[in-house]
Amino acid sequence: NLDISKELLLDFTQYLDFWNRCLNLSIKIRKYAKDGDLEKLSFETDNRQRLLNLLKFQKEKILSKLDQKDRLSDLKYVEDFFQKVQMTTSETSALIQSIDSETLDFLSLEKIKTSNNISKISKLKSYLST
Repeated sequence: NLDISKELLLDFTQYLDFWNRCLNLSIKIRKYAKDGDLEKLSFETDNRQRLLNLLKFQKEKILSKLDQKDRLSDLKYVEDFFQKVQMTTSETSALIQSIDSETLDFLSLEKIKTSNNISKISKLKSYLST
């Protein structure tokens, strides 16, 4: 039976793994957006949403254990590790936001192109029907 400090460190490790997976999914989503592969883009977006839900659950689990500080066998080590986790997740979150912003910019441009093409087709149909 693991003590709470070791459980917490394992929880942190899982939490960081979830963040890494979110980053990898964001990179895939950006690629699929650029490739115009809407099916894969949608699939990976759904996967990332499920992963974000797991991240939220894992964070709540960690915070619950941190509330039990009096039971931690090596409080200083856990606090130091927690600070590193916070820094890593903050940096990863910023990178994900940057990638997502690029993806949204690309999708916005594609939307404008599609709207312009639809407008051209409508004008052509209007012209041909006269």
